[in-house]
Amino acid sequence: MERSGRVATEALRACLRLQRSAVQWRAGLRTGVLITITLLIGLGSGRLESALSVAIGLLFIAIADCTDARSVRLRTMLWAILWVGLGVLLGGLVGDFGAVHVAVALVLALACGYAGALGPRGGLIGVLTLVLFAFYAGAPVVVDVALVDTGLFVLGGLITIAVNLLLSPPRRLEAARAAIAHAYRELQDAATRRGVELAAPTVAGAVMTGRTVMGHEGCVGETAAWAGRLLSDAERTRRALLALLSERDIDAGYVDRLCSATADTSRAVADELSWPPGLPGGRRGRSAIALGAVRALIDQAPDPRLAALARAIAEPLADAVASVDGLWPTGRRAEIAHPTLPRAAILPRLRAHLSLSDPIAEHAIRLTIAFGGATLASVLIGVSHAYWVPLTVAWVAKPDLSSTVSRVTMRIIGTILGLIAVSVLLLAAQGLPDSRIVLVVAVGATGALTLAYLSANYPLAVLGITSFVLLVEYLSGDDARYDVVARLLATIIGGVWVLLVASIRPRRSSSPALAALRATVTALREYAAAVRTGVGVDTARSRVLAERTSALTAVSAAALETRGLWERPGERLDPDRAAVILTDIITAASSILAEELLENTGQADPLLWDRIDSALDDLDARIGALSVPAR
Repeated sequence: MERSGRVATEALRACLRLQRSAVQWRAGLRTGVLITITLLIGLGSGRLESALSVAIGLLFIAIADCTDARSVRLRTMLWAILWVGLGVLLGGLVGDFGAVHVAVALVLALACGYAGALGPRGGLIGVLTLVLFAFYAGAPVVVDVALVDTGLFVLGGLITIAVNLLLSPPRRLEAARAAIAHAYRELQDAATRRGVELAAPTVAGAVMTGRTVMGHEGCVGETAAWAGRLLSDAERTRRALLALLSERDIDAGYVDRLCSATADTSRAVADELSWPPGLPGGRRGRSAIALGAVRALIDQAPDPRLAALARAIAEPLADAVASVDGLWPTGRRAEIAHPTLPRAAILPRLRAHLSLSDPIAEHAIRLTIAFGGATLASVLIGVSHAYWVPLTVAWVAKPDLSSTVSRVTMRIIGTILGLIAVSVLLLAAQGLPDSRIVLVVAVGATGALTLAYLSANYPLAVLGITSFVLLVEYLSGDDARYDVVARLLATIIGGVWVLLVASIRPRRSSSPALAALRATVTALREYAAAVRTGVGVDTARSRVLAERTSALTAVSAAALETRGLWERPGERLDPDRAAVILTDIITAASSILAEELLENTGQADPLLWDRIDSALDDLDARIGALSVPAR
């Protein structure tokens, strides 16, 4: 019971957490406006049902879009139109033929699950394909002629491509600026946390993504130097913040004030980069004001080591502020070349995972069982909105048990909120003279909510997509007010069924977590040796970051795992003790990094190395005793 309660608590905490740096408010607003305009045109011309299918294409292809160079985005969205459109077509064709419906669902689920072999975007497109297959096969909505529905969906997708790309001129470097701004928003989030969470590796991940986007955009010359400096400044600030952890005991209040000032400056830099050039209301100069607070804290430092670390934070932030307040090398001043984008062959990537023991192949098989079984149940039950069961399965099924548990929890919470919100809205709109106009605007708003919070907070995104689907059904003639309980029950059934399938011989995170913890301590030893000798420091530090990120991911997954059915043999670990060890690993990394930064200031503490070596020996011993017998 204690174990189950802790899992539930962690899952609920994950549901409520809002990752502010991942909110895509501009993309959401753009898509919401497009949906609203499309539906108003359809309403005014008497073709609302056709407009609804176009709106579905607008939203789902926007979900498949990514923050990258125009050529990458174009390719991604065209692939999404092809495969998700195929799901729409097949769903419309087989929805009335029970046996064929189930057979196609099995084949499509296997293909969509295996699409993860092509990377995260391939997996996302597979999920969207399966979702709309379930929707068009079971929902009594829209035009209800398969070829026409597919054509209208494709039209909506093409409109999304045209608008999204036209609003991001290539020489404005919108993708590169957005990626750099995201790195600084991640830095802001890290600086507002307390304790070891301040060391979140998401900043380093955002910096690496930014460098990739720069290459995809074709940045060269001064443009590449400008963008590269900003990303390097974000990474240098992150390292200084991490080093600050080891000195928190000197004066926690001072460290908190320094972190808050750093967060304010990071946010101001991100705001300046995000504001479109040429538009009124620019935010130039705000970052310089925020930087003043960081610089003021240098003189207020109660200890020389804290003063040195405050300078280590202020220097890269000052460089970043100078870059954003100076002349941007964009527009006519941009130096860009035609980028050579890497194109990995598709067939070798698919063949690389063609093994029953491969995690992606295993996920494809589980998804086939879960989605096929849910589709069969919906066909046999034959009640209204039974399609909601396979629809739920398509959204929540994930490759590992811990992620599936989290998704099911968040899906149920979001669905409850969506059902309540739509019921209240329909009751409030009843009797209004322009109620259909109100509902059309609401559809656009729910589309905007879905896209804006898809990566930032999944329950809010589920609230949006649930409300979107219900309102689309209502506007196409299906009264959604009278089946709230049935839809909620279908969501719970779909979630429980997915959990049951995922719990059978689950792929555990225990062994990877133990290996990652051991590798991280080894990397820390090499990093400490590199700092002492002054040789290979950058390479050693990068390896620590990579190993620590892997360990954090694996331990976090293991902490949310529940007991499975027919368990595989293998190592198990106590996730509570593993989390404590991970915390101590971050503390040790912070100490080594602090010594690296303070070495050139005369504030390094030679006696600290003995304590670091002792801490690393202790970590090795504790990791060796971490494994527990499988139950």
